[in-house]
Formats: sequence, structure tokens, C-alpha cells
Amino acid sequence: MKIKANLYILLLGLAVLTLPGLAKASGDITLKSVTLSSLVDITQKTFTVTAGGADLLVSYTAATKVTGNPTGLTSYSDWQLTDQLNITGSITGYQDGKLKLTAQTIAYNFSNRQLKTITGYVSNVDGVNNIVWVSIKTGNQYNTLEIDKVGVSDGARLIGFNNLNQVTPGQAVSLTQIWNKTNKNLMKTAAISKLGNKANVHIISLRRESGNFIVESGYPQPLQLKRGDILIIQNRTGVTLYFKADAADQGKFSPRLTDKYSTLKSVGQLQYSIPAGSISGSFVLPLKTEAVATANTVLNLQLQITD
Repeated sequence: MKIKANLYILLLGLAVLTLPGLAKASGDITLKSVTLSSLVDITQKTFTVTAGGADLLVSYTAATKVTGNPTGLTSYSDWQLTDQLNITGSITGYQDGKLKLTAQTIAYNFSNRQLKTITGYVSNVDGVNNIVWVSIKTGNQYNTLEIDKVGVSDGARLIGFNNLNQVTPGQAVSLTQIWNKTNKNLMKTAAISKLGNKANVHIISLRRESGNFIVESGYPQPLQLKRGDILIIQNRTGVTLYFKADAADQGKFSPRLTDKYSTLKSVGQLQYSIPAGSISGSFVLPLKTEAVATANTVLNLQLQITD
């Protein structure tokens, strides 16, 4: 029975050599410029490649030599569909309807990809679903980037954080991203790295949806602030907004608010810091479309200063 199985594997190996992009030397098979057709399963240590229209299952071991990964990427978990690989290995079986090849060497071709590093500030964290939202400044505006699978095997790695519990809103971070050079599309955020010695910056971004004024998704309410933090209120509603704080809350901002209305332009921002002497507690900033006491409040910003 074992002889028949080995013969079957040998025949499959000979058949696959007729496919384009494969060569045989010294008893090993070399796959040249094959395409990654599945994400790498780092638990099973396998992935699938397409060679000449046929799918082959590739496994790797601790002894497999990998070259071509740029600095900042791991050997396997950051590889993306359609990446190009050269693989040398031996046929070791037949699994899941595919010929199985155990790789001895893998040369990864990153020429169609580009690594970018951008900085931003954590807007919100969902530790249950492994999601982190980061505010990225583009021009004069901040946009939120939702990053899922953070800390998961095939998701973004955390650098400088032990776990998601240490990632808190306002923190400055850098993102290592993989981009497709061909279509200029973002493929994956590979890592979230902590940046030290920077003040915490919190952004609240406002917009209108179906005529209603809302806080954009990814920016939490109530927003928790600490003394020394910076608060940026960003208006993208297309309507100028006005607000003033109650007398007891005016000193919680620097520059200090007064009994006069502050003006938040229709596409603009206002920036404040939270002074060291601010008293902890919750408070509300009522936003209006007119700078008069009788005008209706269109949105209440909920803020909280914590110890």
C-alpha cells in the first residue's frame, strides 16, 4: 500500500513538472514566480500558490530559509494575495485535493508592493473585537482609519504595547502599511507602534447625516480626557457651529472659554489643552448653529476629565 502511495506521489510530481514556471534540479522542485493564492495559515504553517493554473499546497518548517522580506514585515503573516514567490522544496504528499510541497527555500518578491509609515492618534479601542481606530491627518483634516484583527495572528502587530489593554485613546502611534504599487491601494496595516514622549491628542470630528449633526464613527462619546491632553474639535458639517461652556467649566480649557460664543467654522478646527488644574468630572458642550441663547442645540458634546 505504501509503495502505491509513493508511486502516486511520484506520478503527481512528474505531472506537475509540465506546468509553466516549474523546474526540477537535484531531486527538488523549484517553483518560479508563482502567485500566492491564499493567506498564510501560520497555525498549520501552510499556504497555497498558483502555478500554471494549478493550485499547490506549500508547507514550511523552522528550517525553511526565507529571503526578500523588507524590514518591518514578518516572514509569513504579512504576505498578501497575488504576492510573487520562488520556492524550492520536495513533494511530500497530497492534501485537500492539492499536491503538497515542503519548502526548503522561499524567495519573496516585494517589488510590486510598497511600505509606508504614517503617524496618527488612537481615537478608540474595541478590545472585544480587536479593533483600533486611528486619526490620521491629511491636509488640514483628520480622518479615522479602522484597523481590525489587531493582535490577531494575521492582523496588525502591536509594537511597544504588551496587549490591546495598553492601547488607549489619545496615544500617538505610527502605522506600518503595505500598499499595492499597481493600483495605489492600501492592502494591510501590518503594525501599530507606540510613539513615546508625545502629548495625548484627542479628536472629535463632526458631520451631518440625513440632516442630523453627529459625532463621526470611531470617535467615542463621552470622550475621556486627562490633564495635559490636547482636544481638537473638527467641523465637517458644512455649517458654522457655536458653543460656550457653563461658568464652572470654562476654566477646563486653555485657552479659557468665556461667556461669549466660540466659533467653529463650517470646515474648520479649534484646539484646546486641558490645564493641570482642571477639576475632574463630566460636562457637556452644547453646539448651536446660531450664536444666541435662544437657538436650538443641534448636538451635545459629552466630555469627561478623569484623574
